Amino acid sequence: HLGYTRSSSEKAPRVTLITPFHNTGSVFTETVASVRDQTFVDFEWVVLDDASSDPEALVQLEQFEALKDPRFRVQHCQTNLGPSGVRNLGIRDSSSQYIAFLDSDDLLEPTALEKWIWFLETQPAFAFVNGEVVGFEAMEYHWKEGFHSHDKLFERNLANPIGMYRREFLEDMG
Repeated sequence: HLGYTRSSSEKAPRVTLITPFHNTGSVFTETVASVRDQTFVDFEWVVLDDASSDPEALVQLEQFEALKDPRFRVQHCQTNLGPSGVRNLGIRDSSSQYIAFLDSDDLLEPTALEKWIWFLETQPAFAFVNGEVVGFEAMEYHWKEGFHSHDKLFERNLANPIGMYRREFLEDMG
């Protein structure tokens, strides 16, 4: 690992935010800003470099590591594992009660982590939470569908991977 590692005497943060990163360009700067602006601060952010080779992407990672925020760290993978592979690696390497996912070219609104935590802590029957997704620039859309869209459940996956999950749910799912 490069970056911050908690000592054994420090308690785990309540949330681990996991971000797969593979040759992401300058848009990652906006992703970083959206995470830095979170109102909820008891989290760690693990950016998993999935064997990036693009020079611009490597510069983005260097700039991220230069922030020296003790909550942020980069884990470099020697081989490309794909988004699911690096997400699983991030889960195994964390000890937080909640796991949140954010892609390296996506943004969070400033209260996203706070709202997700609040929802999961007040709704113990739910294993995860996510929200609406808005596409911008080249892909403009507003994704409002979820499990309330019962008639579409068998047409496509309605669970957006960007969201927060209870650790025990992810462990139970394998």
